[in-house]
Formats: sequence, structure tokens, C-alpha cells
Amino acid sequence: MEQNSENKGQDSEDKELDSEKNGSARAGSGQHIDLSVRLFLTGSGAISLRDKTNIRRSLDAAGNELPSLATGRVNASNLKEHIISSRINQIELIHEALTVRKNEIVDLTKLIMYSLLYRLYPVNLLDILTKHGITFPHVDARSEQNWITANPKEYHALKLDVFNRAKGVLIRDRQMAETNPIYRKKAAASIAVKLLNMIPIRVYRTLLISKEGPTRETIIKSAVALIDRYLDRTYVSDCLATAFLEWVECIEKVNLDRLFTLWSKDYEERMRRPCPAKNITQALAENSPYQRAILSFAEQHDFSLSINWKFGGSQQLNAKPNDKSSDNILRIRLGSKGLIGDWIHDTIQTQFNAQPSASSAEAADKSGAQDTDMPHTRVLREECLRRGMEIFMQTIEDKEAEETTLSLSTRISPI
Repeated sequence: MEQNSENKGQDSEDKELDSEKNGSARAGSGQHIDLSVRLFLTGSGAISLRDKTNIRRSLDAAGNELPSLATGRVNASNLKEHIISSRINQIELIHEALTVRKNEIVDLTKLIMYSLLYRLYPVNLLDILTKHGITFPHVDARSEQNWITANPKEYHALKLDVFNRAKGVLIRDRQMAETNPIYRKKAAASIAVKLLNMIPIRVYRTLLISKEGPTRETIIKSAVALIDRYLDRTYVSDCLATAFLEWVECIEKVNLDRLFTLWSKDYEERMRRPCPAKNITQALAENSPYQRAILSFAEQHDFSLSINWKFGGSQQLNAKPNDKSSDNILRIRLGSKGLIGDWIHDTIQTQFNAQPSASSAEAADKSGAQDTDMPHTRVLREECLRRGMEIFMQTIEDKEAEETTLSLSTRISPI
């Protein structure tokens, strides 16, 4: 009977693990996010690549020349592991029309934030346990793997024990997602399994040795409490990703309207007759004879939006891989042609700083928002502040380059 129960528990956890692996990127195509991006490598990331022929020195959003790798479709699972292992610390996307990939942009933003949370979990857990007077001797990776090989059933039973203790947290998380429209349903159990897999092996070894003593209880309670706080942080991750898409759509509309104004003026000067297309939508329509011309004009005059996600991870080889002081900061930059700082302040930043109304949560769940109505932007700051998360938005104009950058920074660590 006990063996059958254990097998059922193992089957359940295995299903959660499969769900976690296959659910990293729901948009795009399967386990891939269909975006062409540039990955900026840390020192350890550049060294760990077997094939170094595609590494290039490229300028990031701050103008620093760093080793990078250009990719086509992004494998979500591989990208997540590279973020968790601190092999990359920036991702950049440049495109003339970003909103045609809006689902992928949301997915990539979520993947980055979730990966950072996973990466911080073992550091935060060890900090908490240290405060409780529980310390763990450092063990090299080979010894840890040998311990798993020698104790597979015990290792799985320990993870399953912590998982079962977290079920109350998972049930509460699911109920909250069902009753509050600002929260999106997610595979909370698979997130919990991923966090359990991030717990250092030396912690599980101590759990096995501790049997039923107070040390074991403290470790399990601390791990479950931290899972609870991490699941709470994922709500902000989802809200931020959706709010960020609102900014992309809003700025892209202004960017395209400005592109059409300049292109139509150029057309009328060259052709000496009025431009037959009345707006950017007509000019870029699939059957429009002007589509190729305006896209060529956009490329010639560098009318593109750029997104840069930057997240901890030092370029120095001697930096600590789990340095929480840098790893818990996420900075997102959205760059656009044109000096539109005042417009961004009046539209996006005003809504970001606005006091949310009582109906903000309901409004955020509706997809029919018009013009500059950005419901997720209005509630993002409140959701962050309610959880004690620092979040800061600013607009930077480069008058010489005639470019504007919207920058958002936040500390995502739950402790």
C-alpha cells in the first residue's frame, strides 16, 4: 500500500515536471519563442560555449561593447537554463513592427522574470536558513551528483515531502487566480516543482540526516514559505509583461504614424502629387503597392523599435554567480526613433503613476481597451508597492541621435 502511494506521488510529480518543461513558452511554436534576438554573454557564458565562431562584440543599449550571440527562434528551455546559470545577462530585440510578435514578447518577458526568480530561490533559502542557525558545508558538484545516484529514492521522497507540505499554498494560489481577474491562472504546481529542483543538494542531504528533528521542520517550513512568496511574485511578473506590451503597442503606433508622415512627404516631393495612401494602415496593407517602399524607407531611416532586457550577472569571471545584490534587479529598455519624451510622460508615465481606481482589476481583464487606455499599466505600480517591490520608470531623450528610451527598473527578489 505504501509503495503504491509513493508511486502515485512520483507519477504526479513527474507530470508536473513534464508540464513545467513544456509550458515555458506557450506562444510562438511549442517549446520555442519565435523571435530573432541578440543574447549578451557573461564571461562564464562566453567560455562555456563550445562553438565560439558565432560570438561577436556588439554594443548593448548602454553603449558597452560586449560578447554576444545572434539567434533566430529561441529555445525556451535552453534560454531559461542559461539565465538561471548566469551565462547571459542581456537580451535585445530590434524590429520595425514589434506588436506582430506581441505574444512572444509577453512570453519572453515572463520567461526572463521567472528564470530570475528560480535563480534567486536557492540563495534566498540559504540566507533564511542561515538566520535560523542552519549552515551547510560546501560540497562540489560531482559529490552532489554521486549522492543523488546513491540515494535516488530518498532524494525523490524528500522532494515529494516538501511538495506535499506546499499543497495548501498551491490551493490558495489557485483560488486567488480564480477570484481576482488581475491574476492569471498558471501551473503553480509546476512552478513549485521547479523551485524544489533549485534547492541545493546539500540541503536535501541535511534533511535526510535530520530525520524528524527541529532542523528538518525548520528547513521544510522555510522552503514552503518561500515558495508561497515566489508564487506571489509571479503575479507581478505576469502583470509587468502585459503592461510592457501596452507600452510597446502605444509607442509603436506613434512610431509608425511618424514614419508615414515622413514617407508621404518624401513621396509627394518626389512624385509631385498627393500620396494616395491616407494612413499607415493603408500603406502597409497586404495588397498595398506601397508596402515594400515604406518598409524600405523605414529601414533606410532606421525606423525601428528596440527592446533590451538586462538582469544581473557580472561580466567579471571572478564575480559570485549567485550575487543577489545584482541578480534581483531587472531593467527593461524600450527605444524608439524621435524625441517623444513628453508624449511618453503624458501617456504612459501618467497612467503608471496614477492612483488605481476601485475597478482597475476588472478593467485590466478586458481586452477592448482603446487608444492610450492601459489598464495593466495602471495597476502594475500598485501591485509592486503592495508587495514591497521597488519599481522605477524614467524617460531618456538623446537629442543628438533623435531617439527616446523608456526605462523600467524593479527589484524582484521576495526577501
